[in-house]
Amino acid sequence: MGKIGEPFAPVTRSVSSALNSAPPAAYKLWVYLRQENRPERSFNFDLAEASAALGYTMRWLREALLRLKDLEMVEVLEQWWGHRYKLRLPGLESPPGLESPPGLGSNRNESGDRRQKNPQKNPQRAPHSQASQSQSQAEALYEEVKGVAPNFNPKVLLELLARFGEKRIRCAIAAVRGRGNTENPAAYLHTAIVKGFSPHGHLSRAIPGSQGDPGDISRIIVETSIFLRQLGWEREQVAHLMMERYNVRSRHEMNDDNLRDFRDYLAQCISGLPSAVHFGIT
Repeated sequence: MGKIGEPFAPVTRSVSSALNSAPPAAYKLWVYLRQENRPERSFNFDLAEASAALGYTMRWLREALLRLKDLEMVEVLEQWWGHRYKLRLPGLESPPGLESPPGLGSNRNESGDRRQKNPQKNPQRAPHSQASQSQSQAEALYEEVKGVAPNFNPKVLLELLARFGEKRIRCAIAAVRGRGNTENPAAYLHTAIVKGFSPHGHLSRAIPGSQGDPGDISRIIVETSIFLRQLGWEREQVAHLMMERYNVRSRHEMNDDNLRDFRDYLAQCISGLPSAVHFGIT
């Protein structure tokens, strides 16, 4: 993949949070639409063409499109023959429904009023300058990540950057470098970020259940299976997701920490679904 955030809009914390709860195809479709079209202009979209380009079934892309529509990241203007659409993308700023992370919307108007009353105390940054700075930060960090784990997924990096911050990731990069040759550097780096490794390869904080208790792992495996059935994702979708996030082909190849992270990710997907009907949940 090329540079993060180009030529589509910068992936802000709120956008990353929203996409984290969407099915895997939604992110790829969003990137595809932004690469192929210009914002604020209507264009024709064919599910069959996108399916051939992205490798997802038309059914999954249709559900992904509905999810992007619910998130106000794309407008559906017209539809013909069940698989052809006229769409329009928002501008390069964050879509209207994603101006702040979940849970902060109730305070948005109050903070806006305070800024209007005290403009000198709260000078506003130029949005394009701030977005450019965030994008440059992500670009530089991704270059460092590729130096130790060339196959690390940039989407996952953006998600981890939003969750843990740059310092945590740089410490994990240093831990991977210090370890030397690793069979799966991408999986090790992911574990180091989530668990909080110091540059010397030691855990920087204790995490409950990190000792790999067999009973705990068995429960996580059962919960993961239940969540996958609830989501109704196809087998190839799950395999594609695991390869992107952990660089493994099946759950049997995951370590304990990746299994926990995968379970938590699926739980977020379920809690973020706008409508169970979209994903075949009964």
